[in-house]
Amino acid sequence: MYGITKKCRVAILILHGRPYHLAMRKLLFTQFDAGVPDLYQPSFIPLMQDKEGIKHRVRELIIKDTYDVIMTVGEACSFAAKEVVEEIGGHPMIFLGVRDPVGRGLITCLDKPGFTITGITRAEPSAETIATHISKFAPEIQNVLIPYTEAINGLPPTKIAEIKQLLSLHHINVLTTPIRTDEKSAWEKLESYLNKVQMVFFLEGCYSNLFQDRMADLC
Repeated sequence: MYGITKKCRVAILILHGRPYHLAMRKLLFTQFDAGVPDLYQPSFIPLMQDKEGIKHRVRELIIKDTYDVIMTVGEACSFAAKEVVEEIGGHPMIFLGVRDPVGRGLITCLDKPGFTITGITRAEPSAETIATHISKFAPEIQNVLIPYTEAINGLPPTKIAEIKQLLSLHHINVLTTPIRTDEKSAWEKLESYLNKVQMVFFLEGCYSNLFQDRMADLC
C-alpha cells in the first residue's frame, strides 16, 4: 500500500540462558524501541551453544524465513554465522560483543571490516570506571576477588594495582588470584575464595563470553 514502508526484519542471535546475552537482549530491545521502531522489526532467536546448530538456524533465517539482517551477540554466534554468510554470499550481518575481531579472524580490519559484515567490539573499561562501579556496593561489600589468567597479553599487571588503590579509598579490599580457563580448575580456585569475598569481578579481555557466563552461573 502507498505510504507504508516495509520494515527491515532483523534476526538477533543470542545464546540461551547466558547472563551477558540476556542483558544485551534487554539493551537491544530498548534501543530498537526508542530508536526507529517504524523501520525495523527485531526478533530475538535464543540458541544453544552448538556451532553446527547455530549454522543450521542461520541458514533457515536467511533462506527460509528471509530475514533482511542477521545480528549476532557474542563470539559463538558471530563466528558460526559468519561461515554461513560467506557460504551463502554477502548477506548483511552485524556482530556485537566480540573481542579482537581482527586478530581472531572474524573481520580483516576495523576500518573496512567486510562488504556486508560490520559490528561493535568490546573494550576494556578504565580502572577508574571499574572502581567506581564496584564502590557503589559499599559498605555491603568489603572484599572483592579479581581473578586473572596468567597467559593474557592485553591486561597490564598495573591495572589491577590501580583498581586496588582506588577501592582502598572506599575501604574495599581487593584479592587477586591467577586461574586457568578450563572450567573445572577455575571453579575449584574460585570456590576456595567464596567464603572470604562478597563479589567476584571478571575483567574484560581475560576470558571468553562463554567462560564468564559459566563462572557467573556457578558463583
